[in-house]
Amino acid sequence: MKICERLSTLNVPDVLAPFGKKITTAAEFDAVKPAIQKLLQEEEYGFIPNKPDSISVEVINSDSKFCAAKATFTKYKLTAKYGEESTEFVFYSVIPKAIPEKMPVFVHINFSDAIPHKYQPTEEIIDNGCAVFTIYYQDVSTDNNDFENGCAKLLCPDRSAPHAPGKIAIWSWAIMRVIDYIETLDIYNPDALAVIGHSRLGKTTLLTAAFDSRVKFACVNNSGASGDALSRGKGGESIKDITKKFPFWFCPEYFKYADKEDELPFDQHFLISLVAPRHVLTGTAKEDTWADPQNQYLALTLTDPVYALYGSNGLIHTENMPICPEYLPDGDCYYHLREGSHYLSRDDWNNYIKYIKARI
Repeated sequence: MKICERLSTLNVPDVLAPFGKKITTAAEFDAVKPAIQKLLQEEEYGFIPNKPDSISVEVINSDSKFCAAKATFTKYKLTAKYGEESTEFVFYSVIPKAIPEKMPVFVHINFSDAIPHKYQPTEEIIDNGCAVFTIYYQDVSTDNNDFENGCAKLLCPDRSAPHAPGKIAIWSWAIMRVIDYIETLDIYNPDALAVIGHSRLGKTTLLTAAFDSRVKFACVNNSGASGDALSRGKGGESIKDITKKFPFWFCPEYFKYADKEDELPFDQHFLISLVAPRHVLTGTAKEDTWADPQNQYLALTLTDPVYALYGSNGLIHTENMPICPEYLPDGDCYYHLREGSHYLSRDDWNNYIKYIKARI
């Protein structure tokens, strides 16, 4: 099937006319970005908490002989202050001792604090000349409807408010705070900062990149529903499915779109477009039908007109829908459809690393 044939069956809003008036220049799109961000926060994710008045970072422990002494492992505690109140969470880094001149730095929001982990092949990452900072997402706040634990207690004082931040917005806030710290380090290269996450944490990665221009590469792995896949005409998980099982990920206002995707004043390509002209790397899997690789692909292709405003080619692709295996690494956006299921694999990591290293 052709892309145009598939899109003709969907009532997808035009990202270049988000509020009626057609946008024709990059300056006009830059000017409307805050309004699109506001719309997405009001209707889907809730408002990402404000930047704190200050942060401080304390080293808890360090191991200079990590991975056969090739790298230094460090565990930190970050404290964020708002006036007289504060909140804190821990995070980790593995930094190779042989630092290349241009070293990609990843912030990986992960499902575990184990390093290495099945979703984080740490030694392979450092052997590729990259540093990696890791946040275990439940160290920030638990993955449930409890907003009284961790950072959520301070950051979301009234969960009943229609635009209250869900957990995705709170986890995104934590990534931004780790980036605040990375900016203070000698290894920081403003052209080589990447954020990576899988599944719900892929959604978190994309939200972070859409709201924080310091993220140059958003590695969005298998994020699917309410992440990088169009909601209209979506196979697998729907808004009804995701808000019924995981209502705490989103703001309460989002629930009204269950079974009413056509009433959304946006779709997920609006979120992806906010990253332009920076890089979005979309990873999908053939058996991950719950995420819907076809709608993930469509959402990314729909950002091409936005990238074109900036003189970029966005995703370089044909007019055909993808057939596995599909690798599209030549544009300023990237897409792959690999064999296998819902997983963050070494192949995924290596594809993302190869793409990033070719562009810094």
